[in-house]
Amino acid sequence: MMKNLFMILSLLIGSLSFPLIGIAEMSSTNYSIYADSFTIGGFFSTSTNYSFWDSIGEWSAGNITSTTYEILGGFQAMEKGKLSLIISKNNLNLGSLSVNNVNSDSTNFTISSDSNTGYIFSINSAGPSPITAVTDGEVTAGSEEYGFAISGVNAAFVNDRSIVAGRVLASSTVPVVNDLLTMTVKASRTSTTTYGNKSQNIVLNLSGNF
Repeated sequence: MMKNLFMILSLLIGSLSFPLIGIAEMSSTNYSIYADSFTIGGFFSTSTNYSFWDSIGEWSAGNITSTTYEILGGFQAMEKGKLSLIISKNNLNLGSLSVNNVNSDSTNFTISSDSNTGYIFSINSAGPSPITAVTDGEVTAGSEEYGFAISGVNAAFVNDRSIVAGRVLASSTVPVVNDLLTMTVKASRTSTTTYGNKSQNIVLNLSGNF
C-alpha cells in the first residue's frame, strides 16, 4: 500500500520592513516624493580602485539619529534599498511514502540585501499539515511525521521543524550577497497512516530591514 504526498510552495516577494523611525514622505493621489535634499549638486567619481559620491553645498551633511527618528545627510541617502530572492524550484514532490524510509525533496533560495541591518526570511502562511507535524526535532522512518529543515550560514535552526506561519527560516544583521539557503521538506509514515494524495501550500516572506 502506498501513500502519495505532494508539496507545493508558493512564494511571495516584495514585503519590506522599515525601522521604526519617522519618514517624511510627500505624496498625493498623483505623485510621491519619498525624500528631498537641500544642496547644489554632487558628483560620482570612479577609478580602478574606488568609487566615490560627494555632495556640494549641503550644510551639516552627517547622519543624525535618536530613538524616534533618523536623518541621513546627502542626496546619496535617498537611494532605496535593494532586495532580491531567487528560488530554484517552487514545487516539491515527496512521492510515495514507505514505512521504511524518510522521503524528502529540496529547494534552494539565494538572497541578496544591501540593507545595513540585513533581512528576515520567514513563513508568511501555511495550509494545514497534511499528516502529523514533527515535534521532536527529527522526522524518523516508521513514524508519522512531516516537517522541514533549513541549512545555510544564516539558517535559524539545524533540526527538523513543523511548517507553520510565522516561523523564521533565516536572518542576517548585515548586508548579504548571494546568501544560499536550502529548504528540505521531509515526511514519513506508519502502517496506519491514512492513504491518499496530500498537499500543502506555503507562502514565504522575505523582508529587508532598511
